[in-house]
Amino acid sequence: RPGLPAGEVWVVQEAVAGASLEEKLEQIRRTMEKNGANGFFLSKLDDIMWTMNIRGCDVECNPVALSYLYVSEKETILFIQSKALNEKVREVLEKKGVRVEEYSHVLKFFEQLTEKQRILVDKRYCSYAFYKVLQNGQELVEAKNPTELLKAVKNPTELRNMQDIYLKDSLAVTRFIYW
Repeated sequence: RPGLPAGEVWVVQEAVAGASLEEKLEQIRRTMEKNGANGFFLSKLDDIMWTMNIRGCDVECNPVALSYLYVSEKETILFIQSKALNEKVREVLEKKGVRVEEYSHVLKFFEQLTEKQRILVDKRYCSYAFYKVLQNGQELVEAKNPTELLKAVKNPTELRNMQDIYLKDSLAVTRFIYW
């Protein structure tokens, strides 16, 4: 069996994203609090990339990197293949207070949690294996993934960037049709 893809990960600048990692984590933590959870497990790749303001190339035609994210009241842990991160990305994540762990250590991490947590989980996007591991040692709070709604509501920067890209796309289509 071939190894997992581990393409290079890069950082999306705040000027493009329109919101910082800290702002996004603050919104997620508020949603956790509303649901009575003190942890949040995220396995949906596009939501992880949006939250962390990073992109990758592990899945063809999708700017995502294989990863998992765990957000607690006090810390943020990104489980990702270390070989996919260059020094610049590591430095940015470290400055933002994100702890980086190896992708393959995620199950072990949850199995070894000593203090019982109330972990927010969206069953629609959590595999059976993870659900069972989390269920065995933790109290699960089943709710919708908070990043879906946060991602759906576009900030002014995202709206402006969408307009710009639609203009560029329209120009390319017009040139093609003319050709």
